[in-house]
Amino acid sequence: MQKPDKKTRIRKKNSAHRGRVQKLSRVLFMPMLIVVFSVAVVYATVVVGRLTNEVSHEIKLPTHIVRLQVLNASSNKGAMRDLCQLLSGFQNEQLEFRIVDTSRIRRLDVPESLVISREANLTAAILTSELVGCRPSELEFRPMEFNTDLVTVTILIGENMDMQKLRDNLITEDS
Repeated sequence: MQKPDKKTRIRKKNSAHRGRVQKLSRVLFMPMLIVVFSVAVVYATVVVGRLTNEVSHEIKLPTHIVRLQVLNASSNKGAMRDLCQLLSGFQNEQLEFRIVDTSRIRRLDVPESLVISREANLTAAILTSELVGCRPSELEFRPMEFNTDLVTVTILIGENMDMQKLRDNLITEDS
């Protein structure tokens, strides 16, 4: 018999080595795939868990979000600013105020403050009038013709608006 030449021996050796590497890689491939998949699942679970813990807490929204227009018809020039500051930070389980429009009415001296509902549903306006110290019995419904700011309630500040009484009322409502 003839002895195989050097190239043939190297080929056989390489193919045997390749066969062992392929067999070893087949044996290791599945466990590695399982480990990588498991790590990915655990990572995804941790990320989703963190996101849902941060996002899933319950937010209690008030029953009525009042888009408020404030009109100052009193001689007190700072009354509108004071009222807006008091109401813009106020929120309870029933009401939250968003001031969308403010104006000063110069030619009109109104003796008593007035709350005007711009929606047919008067509930938000009644709650607002009780909060600011106006009589709910004098509440009026007057829709706005061009209500681009989506005003739901208008407060017309009159000469009788007592800011200290309102501030005290808001503090007792808030607590």
